[in-house]
Amino acid sequence: MNFWRNHWFGLLVSVFMGGYIIVFLLVLFAPKQDAEQRGFVKCSAAMYENLQQCSSSKACMLKEVLRNSWCDVKVVAEGLKLWAQGEQPTPWANYFFQPLSTEPQMTPEALEYYKQNQAEFAASMAKLKKLNAELEDKVAKHDEK
Repeated sequence: MNFWRNHWFGLLVSVFMGGYIIVFLLVLFAPKQDAEQRGFVKCSAAMYENLQQCSSSKACMLKEVLRNSWCDVKVVAEGLKLWAQGEQPTPWANYFFQPLSTEPQMTPEALEYYKQNQAEFAASMAKLKKLNAELEDKVAKHDEK
């Protein structure tokens, strides 16, 4: 009991810092882009928008970073809650997922055009490589003089 009485503050700070490091690592390894804005993506997007409005005020920037951290903690807590209610298979399913691409997919017509003209592109690239080699040889000969 004497141990707890002497070290309660250090233990409390250690638990807080350990939790912060865990959330930091979760955010670090989670997907950064998603078409549906799932997980930590919505927090990061909101922080980006709010930081643009902070001119150069350090207090404003710190406030937004802390708000983003709190948003990240809420995402983790939401995952735990959904898992406990049986709405998702794992506690981390709402922030570790396969991200959906935000880039437009090629249409079948564009893909067919690309396949038809691929030979032209390859031949053009081979010609450019040959011209580059010749130019490098000329430069090397000129530098030797």
